[in-house]
Amino acid sequence: MMKEIIKSNKGEFKLLYPIYKGKNSSVYKVLDEKSKKIYAGKRIERKNLNEKRKTNYFYCEYILYHTISFENIIHLEKEMVTTKNNYYFLLEYCNGKSLAHFMKEYEKRNKEKLNEFYIKKILHQIINGLSYLHSSYFIHRDIKLQNIFINFDDFQATEKEEDYSQFNLDQKFTIKIGDFGFAKFLPKGDLTNSKVGTYFTAAPEVINSNGKGYNEKADLWSLGAITYDLIIGYDHNNEEIINKLEKGIFYIPNHKKISLEILSFIYGLLQPNPVNRFDWAKIKSHPFIIYDEKNFKYINIETNNNEDFEIDCNINLNLIMEKINLHKDYHIWEVEKINEKLIKDNESLKQNLNEKLKIINKFESALSKFNKEINFIKEEKKKTLIDSFEILEIDENEEKEKDDDED
Repeated sequence: MMKEIIKSNKGEFKLLYPIYKGKNSSVYKVLDEKSKKIYAGKRIERKNLNEKRKTNYFYCEYILYHTISFENIIHLEKEMVTTKNNYYFLLEYCNGKSLAHFMKEYEKRNKEKLNEFYIKKILHQIINGLSYLHSSYFIHRDIKLQNIFINFDDFQATEKEEDYSQFNLDQKFTIKIGDFGFAKFLPKGDLTNSKVGTYFTAAPEVINSNGKGYNEKADLWSLGAITYDLIIGYDHNNEEIINKLEKGIFYIPNHKKISLEILSFIYGLLQPNPVNRFDWAKIKSHPFIIYDEKNFKYINIETNNNEDFEIDCNINLNLIMEKINLHKDYHIWEVEKINEKLIKDNESLKQNLNEKLKIINKFESALSKFNKEINFIKEEKKKTLIDSFEILEIDENEEKEKDDDED
């Protein structure tokens, strides 16, 4: 089958095969015929930009690609290519494709979900990318595994389809957030109220906006939803599950081994009320993110009726732990973690203080040396002046004696 060739003043580009096809856009693996470089080519048909809303989304995506450059965010590799019927964003290509695609391949090959060690490695990079996006005053509004991509850095992309058996998460990889079709520039303190995104990861305030508006915390709900998807997985077409999730209720399968740390992390992000939801400070300082997973407290979910264990984010977490007789352990775990963090912070403060004291001492020493130099110079100048006056006096006396002799 003949491959489609795009000809433009930017060069010639071959569409190798489709990676993704959606309602408003498609993504292809693209070969630059001259440089032989591989791109992900996002094609947007001109006819789809017939509404002001869609045109605004397109312009916002264009501006974002030209504004933001960050390791964990997909970036534009070449200037936009335009043809009679389409626009093309030539973006960096990720050889592991989307996390949704990679997870499917991983589970098929390993017959299991990701463990928390790998989930943490992935989330660290998602958090870096998403927090950078928010600090640049953009919100994504469609965070899901399908829009997060993975690239295995030691493998060069070629025209051929990738062999997933060569990839594993012990290799060096980079996670990148992409697909900014619903992204919006949102200055701090502003709200937006468009109902956009994907139902199974959209925050309750987006689904039920009704003109009230929402901010960047909607993306943090989605971060909780994808964390839950990574550790548990759920049917995205199951209305009952999605309706429960929207209310902040999720399930842990019976006999599932899971850490209290990741449970607490998901619980803090899937708060239906955005005021109660974790902010960036809480996310970045959470035990699941900052502590070694070897020290996590793992539990095996065992229910009396063999049903999945329900966690309702509207209920205090310690009360939920009571249901599985873990509230005391959880409380101790929480206090220990807080105390450990305080000790760590105090040590860090002491270290910083010692470093500052060293700098102050060096500064004082330098200042003292400088003052000594100044005083020495002053004394030398003073001595020089005194010597000069003495010489002048001698010269004057000699002149006077000379005049007296002449008389």
